[in-house]
Amino acid sequence: MDIMLGDQPPLTPPQLVYQRMLAGDPIEAAEQARAFLKDASLEDYYDSILLNGLRLAAADSRLGLLDHERLDRILATVAELTNDLDAHDDVETTGVESDSGGNLGALAAIEHADEQTTPMPNEWKSPRAVLCVPGSSKLDEAAALVLAQMLRRRGFGAVAEKADALSMSRFFSLDWPTLH
Repeated sequence: MDIMLGDQPPLTPPQLVYQRMLAGDPIEAAEQARAFLKDASLEDYYDSILLNGLRLAAADSRLGLLDHERLDRILATVAELTNDLDAHDDVETTGVESDSGGNLGALAAIEHADEQTTPMPNEWKSPRAVLCVPGSSKLDEAAALVLAQMLRRRGFGAVAEKADALSMSRFFSLDWPTLH
């Protein structure tokens, strides 16, 4: 009622996904994503909505507004959401799409450049060829999950590590990729 009768604008899509992450509601987040994905690619969703939602979380985290429980809930929601969206097949588009600012999304620019290069070597397709090591926070871990999924969709053998991967106790036990 406050939104309908008030003078505050409704929440933006990144704010909505951040709200769902805070609530630990991957089902509603996935429904919002599917509505967006009717007219856009998964890459566009991640680039313009989910990662911006994670940026909102990072801003709140810097202000000390997110405790460990909330950070764990955000990570769990992103993990479930990316698992759910992993099976999504993008609608075919012609050409390289640009965002509202006229700039190519980062992954779209890479894909466009890849169209003009040689095929990917097989060693990049092998499991764990790309190791996405997050920074020290749960939000970095959530972003690494998104990145690893997008790389796998491009044919790379990518995995995301946990946020504590750079700790001295875990760093030397990581299963580093071996490329020739």
